[in-house]
Amino acid sequence: MSFATFRRFALIAVIILSIIELGIAASIKDKLGIATGVLSSVGIAVSLFMEQSEEPAVINWVGVEVFWTGLLWVLWIATAALGTTNSSGCSSFFHFYQGVYWSYDASFCNKFHVIQAFSFINAFTLMAIFIWNLKIAVSAHSQGHARVWRMPAAMYDPRRPYGNSGAMNGGKEERTEQV
Repeated sequence: MSFATFRRFALIAVIILSIIELGIAASIKDKLGIATGVLSSVGIAVSLFMEQSEEPAVINWVGVEVFWTGLLWVLWIATAALGTTNSSGCSSFFHFYQGVYWSYDASFCNKFHVIQAFSFINAFTLMAIFIWNLKIAVSAHSQGHARVWRMPAAMYDPRRPYGNSGAMNGGKEERTEQV
């Protein structure tokens, strides 16, 4: 399976889990969970949609994708940490959340556990994509291909060498004249 296929499936999975997490976070009024779910589902959907266009969009450049996957990764880790903190009181009879003491409610605590689980899954998925994109960019840039930051991440093929292969120059062959 190529990186582009894995990346596409992983980002679709993040969108699906984000939408589910968004509904659960909205039911308990978890503001960070709502914001993270909206940013992830809308941002990733726009990125995947723009990836299908003929001309690469700015949001699909490796440099931009490294930024937004890193940002979403941090937001999902924060959402998971908040879910972990808020579910820690579920073993007692009373639970303190957003300035109010709630009586123990198993469904309320289960919602925090679901938010926590989906947040960790999304965080690790986005972390893997972030690390892969950063590895691609740094490796290609160190080999003298500074244009890698402005190329779509989905076009990268690790089996093709850099340079004249067209792997990192939009599929256009570079020709060099020998003197």
